[in-house]
Amino acid sequence: MKTAQTLRLEFEDESGRHLPLVNIFVNISFSVNERFCYAFRFGPSDEHGQLLITYENVEAKRLLAAKANLMDYNTPLSSCDERIQIEVPTGKELREAYEWQARWFSESTPREDIGWLDAANAKISANPMVVELQLGETLAVIHCTSIR
Repeated sequence: MKTAQTLRLEFEDESGRHLPLVNIFVNISFSVNERFCYAFRFGPSDEHGQLLITYENVEAKRLLAAKANLMDYNTPLSSCDERIQIEVPTGKELREAYEWQARWFSESTPREDIGWLDAANAKISANPMVVELQLGETLAVIHCTSIR
């Protein structure tokens, strides 16, 4: 991901209708030469069912993670491939991630992580997708299935 790139995520149902899903979180994985490098969670989606992720958002997460684990996060974001993987974690995965984070890093658990407990991710499922980032803004539409 380069400084001039932005990723906009939107959600659609099986028939291609826009879903204004509020409070959805996604995981985005970055690679170098098609080998996994690191991943971060972004969200929640806004009242329009959109999630805007900028280079600065990702770089801030990478730098924060590098403070505790430099060797795992020392690859500059600008060195990563243009192809990224996007996943929508399940509600259960978010709850378990929060519990793990709170247990092992209670003093440093970011306040945003508590939002994982109320995420709307439990209402949908979506297959992972690969997106090629373009210069400027890249729109990625995530096709979702409702969970009843």
